Amino acid sequence: MTNDLFIADTSNITFPIQVGSINFTIGNGVFGMDISENTLFVALGAEGTVCSVDITDNSNPMILDTLFIAGGQCRDIVTQGDYAFAAHNGGLKILDISLPSNLDLVTSVGSGYNSIDINGSQVFLGKSSGGIDVFDITDPASPSPLFSIPNSGGTAWNLKYHDNNLYLATSSKGLFIYELEANAGIEMANFPNTGNGQSFGVCIQDNLVLLSGLTNGVAILQYDSAGTVRINEIFSSDQINLYPNPTKGFVFCENIGLLLNRVSIFDLTGALVRQQELIHPQERIDISNLSEGQYVLSFETKDGLIKKRMIKID
Repeated sequence: MTNDLFIADTSNITFPIQVGSINFTIGNGVFGMDISENTLFVALGAEGTVCSVDITDNSNPMILDTLFIAGGQCRDIVTQGDYAFAAHNGGLKILDISLPSNLDLVTSVGSGYNSIDINGSQVFLGKSSGGIDVFDITDPASPSPLFSIPNSGGTAWNLKYHDNNLYLATSSKGLFIYELEANAGIEMANFPNTGNGQSFGVCIQDNLVLLSGLTNGVAILQYDSAGTVRINEIFSSDQINLYPNPTKGFVFCENIGLLLNRVSIFDLTGALVRQQELIHPQERIDISNLSEGQYVLSFETKDGLIKKRMIKID
């Protein structure tokens, strides 16, 4: 981890261009950030550091103020109105940011927090020991505890609220999804993220759940109200033909005008079950040792990944 922040122009999402950067010289990494108008608020980890940064000119970001909060690391931050809410080892830290050049600590409550998100008068905090604490912040100067959600997945590395659901990325048991109901969190689904190490980050885009892991990068998931979490097919291509599909033992991969490097086969939990290097325009892939069910074949090309679904039958 470094103390550098990089700003990129993503107007062309396939070719982002760096337009600015800043080195904070303090902390031990940029762990979390949020934007309020033209000010970026950054949680810098060690020494409980929070920085405010003027990003009016993206090519020349400027530090406005730095606030050191004793008692551990500052791992995440969100803003709402004139306040910032930070997840800190020493508790929920509430800051007055009405004057970004003069950050002021208003109050602190709880302890051992690692991640945070907010919805109106409720703030959700992922705990270093696992699980979630929820506070009422109707009066930011006097937050009050509402309820807690226990979880055995280890450190709550990241937490997102979306459409009355909480999405929790944990260190050892992947993604958990909770529905909020009458001051309680009801577990609706769990995606173990097997083979991807710790689950570090989660975000929601349209109907997709993006879950980053330590080993194999980002798992792209779909979740439905029945409690099913499954790998989503990002895109398909007529340039790759799989047959027979369904198949009992072998599937032939025929590509048209593509240079394929390798195929990775995942089950619907996201676990990697097989990999094979691809050399010829037509390859035979042996799946005879796989269990009956659906699989996702991820083909690596020079331009990115192409994913295809395959059904194995007995």
